[in-house]
Amino acid sequence: MTHVQVTARTRKRGKTALSAGLLTLLASTLVVSASSVAQADGDHCGHRVLGRIEQRYLSVGGPGGSRGCPLKEELVNPDGIG
Repeated sequence: MTHVQVTARTRKRGKTALSAGLLTLLASTLVVSASSVAQADGDHCGHRVLGRIEQRYLSVGGPGGSRGCPLKEELVNPDGIG
């Protein structure tokens, strides 16, 4: 086998591995997105998150995002405003 044939074969393997990696990344992104959308009922990891806070939480990835699961329920201000 010549050097050119070996180099071409190595490049093809690299492209195949890159393609497989990109497909895996895309599939995992779709799964995370689907799970976040499916949980838009306010219950996330056993905690209730509603309204604008839930919208923001889901926009940054929900339970599968960098922030992970909520640690506790939403709190209400003592004066009921805000």
